Amino acid sequence: MTDSRLASDAATIGTMADEYRRQLKAQFCIVTDRAGGWSGSPGWPSGEKPSRAMQSSIDAALAGGPHRDILSIHDQLFLVVSEPAQFAAETLGTLTVGYALDDAVAEELALVTHCEVNLVAGEHLCGSSLSKPGRSDLAAVLVSGNPRAHHGISLDEQRVGGVLYVTGGFSLFADRASDGVGRLILLQDWQPTQQYLDQLQRQLLENGLATFAVALAAGLVFSKRMSRPLKDIAAAAGDIASGNWARQVPIRGSAEATTMAVAFNEMSTGLRHWHEEARDKSERLQNSYNRFFSVTESARDAIIATDQTGAITFWSRSAGMIFGYEEAEALGRPLTRFIAEPDRQAYLEALTAIGLGGSGNTFGRTIEIVGARKDGNQFPIELSVSAWQAAEATNFTVVVRDATERRQAEGVLRQREDQLRQAQKMEAIGRLAGGVAHDFNNLLTAIRGYGELLLEALDQSDSRRTDADEIINAADRAAGLTRQLLLFSRRQVLTPQVLAIEEIVARTENMLRRLIGEDIELTFVSQAGLGSVRGDPGQIEQVLVNLVVNARDAMPSGGRIHIELDQVELDGGAGESRAAGATGRYVRLSVADTGSGMTPDVVAQIFEPFFTTKDEGKGTGLGLATVYAIVQHGGGTIEVESQPGAGPTFRICLPQVADLDAVEVPHRDVRPASRGVETILLVEDDERVRALVGSVLRKSGYLVLEAAQGEPALDIARAYAAPIHLLLTDVVMPGMSGRVLSERVTSLRSETRVLFMSGYSDDAMLRHGIEAGSQFLQKPFSIDALAAKIREVLEADVAV
Repeated sequence: MTDSRLASDAATIGTMADEYRRQLKAQFCIVTDRAGGWSGSPGWPSGEKPSRAMQSSIDAALAGGPHRDILSIHDQLFLVVSEPAQFAAETLGTLTVGYALDDAVAEELALVTHCEVNLVAGEHLCGSSLSKPGRSDLAAVLVSGNPRAHHGISLDEQRVGGVLYVTGGFSLFADRASDGVGRLILLQDWQPTQQYLDQLQRQLLENGLATFAVALAAGLVFSKRMSRPLKDIAAAAGDIASGNWARQVPIRGSAEATTMAVAFNEMSTGLRHWHEEARDKSERLQNSYNRFFSVTESARDAIIATDQTGAITFWSRSAGMIFGYEEAEALGRPLTRFIAEPDRQAYLEALTAIGLGGSGNTFGRTIEIVGARKDGNQFPIELSVSAWQAAEATNFTVVVRDATERRQAEGVLRQREDQLRQAQKMEAIGRLAGGVAHDFNNLLTAIRGYGELLLEALDQSDSRRTDADEIINAADRAAGLTRQLLLFSRRQVLTPQVLAIEEIVARTENMLRRLIGEDIELTFVSQAGLGSVRGDPGQIEQVLVNLVVNARDAMPSGGRIHIELDQVELDGGAGESRAAGATGRYVRLSVADTGSGMTPDVVAQIFEPFFTTKDEGKGTGLGLATVYAIVQHGGGTIEVESQPGAGPTFRICLPQVADLDAVEVPHRDVRPASRGVETILLVEDDERVRALVGSVLRKSGYLVLEAAQGEPALDIARAYAAPIHLLLTDVVMPGMSGRVLSERVTSLRSETRVLFMSGYSDDAMLRHGIEAGSQFLQKPFSIDALAAKIREVLEADVAV
């Protein structure tokens, strides 16, 4: 099984191994994973399978220890060194380096041994100190099968190219025969010896048989003295091949033998130095790899390397995670394959700009383009390109970062900024509205009340009744405008209920049809089993009315309005107008029309307060702004989809709540208020409102006690001898507030009920200490509403 961490870095490991092979002056360098699988093998003969001895050397290093051997590879002898590659006490693979035993090695040995040195693998001459003709002659002899060397030492004589040599065949391995593997053949020119023997023979012929015997004995001694140093060298060579790099041969015998032994020892010392240097460099290679491995494995960004043609040579694990391609699928392909077509030119221009920067390592540019995943999806990426030189060729490192999350965060940030600006605008308008609401509503109370009194005083046939009706309608419209303005600052305290929104839409449908007229078709579709939402019924109706009226005004020649309710699941995405981060199940209300549509500029401002595309005098610019404020207040989202020539679609999503029984929205029947005989203490700082209310109450039969502020009212409560049945007081007054007055009056008269009235919004009542459950009448109010509310409070008191 291949280690995925090494496999993912195969291209870079191969490049680094090749660089170290050149530095170590080795013939080949092999990097394997923990299972023995090869991750890189620069210099190794193409197509050559590893021998059993090579695999044994790698297996020994995988077991945790170093291993050295001399191997025959592709008819060439190599000194092979295998070391384990470890990271954090874990063996990730091995590093194996091979040094060729070639002519250079043979010639160096020949200089110190004073004999011809030949390194043979099978029948192939790997290295020789002979001259070129001599090498050819020896190669021919080897093909013929001579000389042979088996396990141990084989001495013989051999004629090579007309020259007679004394040959010594030595196995390079202490534990196995050399046939078919590797041999060391030493050739000593026999001519000087032969000349000596010929001379000796002549002397023997001249001196007789006795002299011949002496010469023969001397020849035998000479032969023995010649063979002993060769045996020592052969034994030492076997030990070195087994890994004993400190092995030396004894220096003894003749001057020639001594010289050869010294030379051999110098050679073994040199080999030991080469081995130690190779081991040190392999350790540095391992450390460098460990650092590289840690960086590439821990980086979240994709790290990709390409050659000067743009083909991918390295593909990190993060690159596979980002683009969806495995390393085998990416290597060799152009990087432009993983870039969206429109942005490929930008990447090529970045490469060109870096390439013109000159030689050496160059940190280049960072560009933002669109990447292409394996599944066909495109996504934003940040791409940083740098150039570096290797083997006189320009290469590139590309760091790729998935910018999807950053783009989404930027979109959310822009959305939040837009929402903040919108909220600040609406808050400013709301503060303005809240500040003038009290005085404005007091004025409207007086205008509407006197309009009603005027209407009651006129006969049914009096044409002035129309004028009185218009006064009342204008006051109602002005009151509605004030309520819309107060929504922007969320200053109205609502009582949200669990509602079945489809029931509200269905109940409002007839009213909507009357609003839009007969030339516009209205359709309504609702998905079954919608579930419930939490909201204020009146505000939901106001959202519907504002959207439908807005659609009606956009279709003066008629058209079609479609209302639809369904369930949706939001995933938190940020659209152009959707509240970012909304997740979960929502009930969606969609309102679409067949009008002329809107441009993107209009869509961008559609929810701005006072923004309108209607003719002057036909719109306040508060309809859609009010819708936006209500939806935001209810924790929902709103978006609009439109383009010129196609009618817009507004989509409102309200959070779905637990499946509880929806509250039935009560229908309040307006009934004529009965006349009263009770005593009412009226406290109102606005003279016009006080005069109006007092007049209405007296006409209804009540006994009215009036005061402009709290202290005079308290004096009346203390001094009046008869019961005071009701305290009708404004909330905000100079000096003593309505709350304090009510507490003091009720402490004096426990039978007195309290009804608050105010032109401020509901939250102003809370700020002045009025509890949410207290009886309250919002200004402006009608005469009927005032009379009905008073009876409600008084009758509730009697019921108690």
